[in-house]
Amino acid sequence: MSTGIIRISSRITRGYISFFKAVLRVLFFALAVASLSALITLPLWYWATNGRTSFTVAVLLVCAMGCLALLGKHIGNSINDLRNKGYSTASILILPLKRIGKVLAALILIYFTLIVFGTVSILAGIACALLTIGLIGVLFFAQH
Repeated sequence: MSTGIIRISSRITRGYISFFKAVLRVLFFALAVASLSALITLPLWYWATNGRTSFTVAVLLVCAMGCLALLGKHIGNSINDLRNKGYSTASILILPLKRIGKVLAALILIYFTLIVFGTVSILAGIACALLTIGLIGVLFFAQH
């Protein structure tokens, strides 16, 4: 019976040892993450509080570069997709110009509607707004 007690007590001991090892691993990992976070965050915090202008410029530059990189990647993927669909280089270059033209036409119509609202009358502005909604619908949605 003493070997049974020894066997059970050794299992219990090994269980507690593995439990405490797991707890120590989690604590070590948390400490490592906290240390790495402090190494990154504290200098940035110091820079942000003491050099506001340079920090703001740097953050804006990093954000702008990230946006440009994503935009460049998207444009490259779009060009490759259009080439795979059989579009020529000229038609690929014309597509964005058509879209820009549609947006400018819509903005001009909206501007004209606002002028009619402000200078002519509310009733004429409502009629112009309904006409503008119809024309923008035709411009963007009637071709598909």
